[in-house]
Amino acid sequence: MKRLALLLAAAAACGDQIEVPPTDEPTSGTRLKAEWLFYGDGSRQIAPAAYYDTALHIRCTPRDWADGTVRCVPEADLAYYTDDVCETAAGYAEVIGKPRHFLALDRGVPAVIYHSSTTAIDPPAQIYELFAGECMSRGPAPADFPWFEISGVGDVVELTEREIAGDDRLALRVRESADGLHVPLGLRDTVLDLPCRPDGDACIPAVADVSDVFLDDLCEVPGVGVPLGAEPPPFVRLEHAGDCPTFHRVGAQVTGSLYRRTGASCRPAFAVPTLRGYALGAAIEPAPLARELEEPRGSRLRSIALSSGGLRIHDTRMFDTATRAECVPTGYEGVTRCTPASVVPAITLFAAGCRHEVRIAEVPERSCSAPPAFATYTPPEVIGPDLHAIGATLTTPLYDVRTGGCVPYVAPMGVTPHVLGPTLPPDTFVGGHPAGER
Repeated sequence: MKRLALLLAAAAACGDQIEVPPTDEPTSGTRLKAEWLFYGDGSRQIAPAAYYDTALHIRCTPRDWADGTVRCVPEADLAYYTDDVCETAAGYAEVIGKPRHFLALDRGVPAVIYHSSTTAIDPPAQIYELFAGECMSRGPAPADFPWFEISGVGDVVELTEREIAGDDRLALRVRESADGLHVPLGLRDTVLDLPCRPDGDACIPAVADVSDVFLDDLCEVPGVGVPLGAEPPPFVRLEHAGDCPTFHRVGAQVTGSLYRRTGASCRPAFAVPTLRGYALGAAIEPAPLARELEEPRGSRLRSIALSSGGLRIHDTRMFDTATRAECVPTGYEGVTRCTPASVVPAITLFAAGCRHEVRIAEVPERSCSAPPAFATYTPPEVIGPDLHAIGATLTTPLYDVRTGGCVPYVAPMGVTPHVLGPTLPPDTFVGGHPAGER
């Protein structure tokens, strides 16, 4: 890298026009500062969801603003107007005990940020709110929480997005502000005109619509059903049992009945047609990505670098050298921890008599990615995932109460049940906290 920098500098001195390959190196602005997740092992990764506003002295996140822009807005309780022309505001501290700011809304979207004073006041008689610029009454003011005087009007920084072309297919999406903030957001497949998500050696297009019907009575020709009067989606995702999904352009409308598979049977989808059927085009190959682990530098977590042509970006996943698996930032009992990215849900079965609970994992016999080594179960009283290592294949007879009775458990087709180890303590996984320049 040092030699490359010297070559570029020399070329620039000679007057050559050198285009530096776009990367995801974040840059703080003079007011908005980029934040990172700093892990306890010394590693770090960018945390693009929030920034630090040095003028307001508080973290902020991108939110829609009433003027149609996106701005970096701190977490704040609401301000309401106390007069029928919406000129005088007061803050209602419903959530934050010691408020520093309040937000006034217009049509339910933040429109003005106010600085809070430390002076508590009696609840106003009536409160008002803007709606499309009109001052509308909200009725009597609630009095369950404290009201505060406003000490002045603040401002929040506008955020914009743009793309940096990387090669013939992928572009890097970045978020910026006029004060110099520059933070990567992700990738977009310019051929499909869709955002895409790195997964292995490909950028998987963000396609929400799925192929949900068949066009023949043997359930062999997949299609997509579109409600009458609606437009078909441009792309759909076709799921394959135990294998990677494929992505298809939606083709021409077809006539005839639509079918769905129920168990081993193929049956008409509807007694009365409510959907129009569309054919699927050939599968589209996701954009390829080169993937490499960066040097660990003595840390347990290693960054994953992705590249395509001249474009380079870091994955939102890290590689945990202790678990030998990729991990993702997860809120875990008040700390952000890098927990395994590939997990299966744990299910609860019972020993004989259906009184003693036993958790197991149903592991697919075929998988699009590496077989998961962990299972997760989150009971209501736990804050964060309750993770278990997946153990050996289950051989002990167990019982299932999900159908209402206590019946022998039979594993679904295509999965193998595995026993689980004990709940892993939180510090099994590397923890960290967001931080940045102040």
